[in-house]
Amino acid sequence: MILEEEELNEIYFIESGHVAAFKDEEKIVDFFAKEDVLGLANLLLDSKSEYSFQVISNELIVTKYEKSDIIEKVINTQEGYFYHYVHMQNQVERMIEKEALLRLPSEQRISLALFQIVTKFGESTGKQHISRFPKQISKGMIAQYTSMNPNTITNVIQKLEEEEIIHPLRRTIHVDMSKLEMKLKEML
Repeated sequence: MILEEEELNEIYFIESGHVAAFKDEEKIVDFFAKEDVLGLANLLLDSKSEYSFQVISNELIVTKYEKSDIIEKVINTQEGYFYHYVHMQNQVERMIEKEALLRLPSEQRISLALFQIVTKFGESTGKQHISRFPKQISKGMIAQYTSMNPNTITNVIQKLEEEEIIHPLRRTIHVDMSKLEMKLKEML
């Protein structure tokens, strides 16, 4: 979709689908989905993208605007300044959360990453407290996102299965969010 260091003169509002942000083409920095905005962090024209953005869902629907049009709206309205300020605050908060995540021991790090991913991207199963982990995000992606070895991810997921927090069903993983949240409260 967008390559790292590529000139970014558009802003994308995600309507549906999932996108992963990569640094140095191999390390997943973050995931984006519905209602997220790509390209608004830097309002300078002809600025370079900090990350590569890759579509990880089967389909991605975005609304694309020229950055110059958005800049004009932001500069000419008080609400535009406020929207950009809030967007930047959210970006900083995401970076701080990610940094805090990377400082945790492996089991806590992986459990918290699973909780955050399911909270933001998971789908309801219709059962109370049970959410479906997004199919688009693989164990390998979780390993990149958490800076962990894929074998460690597998071991922690198996442990969570034994504790009946995660339930693999066919090709999906169901997560008991209340049990995972209680486990995180005990660990953190």
